[in-house]
Amino acid sequence: MTEALQVPAYADQAASFTTVTDLLAQAVTVLEKARTTWEAEPPTLTWQQRVAELNSWLAQQGSPSNLTAEQIRADREREDELLTQLREIESSTDTYQKQETVITELLEGLATKRKELFERRHAYAQELNAATSFTRVEVHQQADIAEVGRQLRVLLNCPDSFESAFSRDGIARSLLEHQPKNPQFPNAVHEFKTAIIELAEDGAGSALAKSLKLDGRFYTRLATNDTFDLVTKIMLWFPGDLVAVRYRATESGNLIPVDQGSPGQKTAALLAVILQMGTDPLLLDQPEDDLENKLIKHLAVETLKRIKACRQVIVSTHNANMVVTSAAENILALEHGDPLPRIEAEGTLQVEGVKANVCEILEGGEDAIKTRYRRLIGPAV
Repeated sequence: MTEALQVPAYADQAASFTTVTDLLAQAVTVLEKARTTWEAEPPTLTWQQRVAELNSWLAQQGSPSNLTAEQIRADREREDELLTQLREIESSTDTYQKQETVITELLEGLATKRKELFERRHAYAQELNAATSFTRVEVHQQADIAEVGRQLRVLLNCPDSFESAFSRDGIARSLLEHQPKNPQFPNAVHEFKTAIIELAEDGAGSALAKSLKLDGRFYTRLATNDTFDLVTKIMLWFPGDLVAVRYRATESGNLIPVDQGSPGQKTAALLAVILQMGTDPLLLDQPEDDLENKLIKHLAVETLKRIKACRQVIVSTHNANMVVTSAAENILALEHGDPLPRIEAEGTLQVEGVKANVCEILEGGEDAIKTRYRRLIGPAV
């Protein structure tokens, strides 16, 4: 039967089967020997030998190690923990960068809005100036620094003491050295704010602190503040825009800063400006009490005559210029009554009762008018 199967066509396949059978037999022998060896030795000893072999190999590679299996496992767990923390840090860094971007955009937006507000104020002042030559209103961007020392006290949370720090020669000195009315002054404000932020963060080690001689207790007090909140307040701080008013004391005179005028002159100049602002009805109660008499006609009355076409103005007054020279459209002469005052006469100066009351109350009567005219202006009437 076997001879019948020995067909020449299958001789090669039969030889391959025989070879495979021999190799399998050899493999079985090797595995049985390994199993016998494994069972003859304690498992821990085998692993220790393997670890020793690995340490030996690491030593040959230039990285010696005497770690046990437990230490290696602990190191791997620590590695996983550190990787988790690293991912958290990377996530926090991304969040921080996003927040920094948002803060930068907000600050830029705030600066833009502040500039737009200044430009609107400046344009409005130009409109006021175009309406009259008696007064001139100027607006200077972020130039109102007269109270900068007090504002810095609030910013740095030092409401009292440390006078030298907040004097003109103190922290604000570098800002006060610049000319507030210079169009480039906002750049000086930005640089000053940067220096204050550095002062808040670095204290005595900042460049600003090194240029000053301040009590060390000031920096101790400064360090008690929350730095983040302090820096935020500084970044949001801007000096106000400075509004400067000038006026002419006479029709042909030069423009004079209102700060240099007397209280009466200041009031007259500011009243002339206020009268031109807006078109809402305005009520004035004896404005002549606070005005310099020489400027009542020149500033207040002339302004009243100009604006009355577009604004209702009600004035309570005992000054004849306010009534007569301004050509009031409706005059009410009041007398004391109980419980309310009573209207004695009403209308324009063409109404006899009104004219008589104006002459008597405001001018002191017809004889007084004639006497003043004769003595001050012309011959006897």
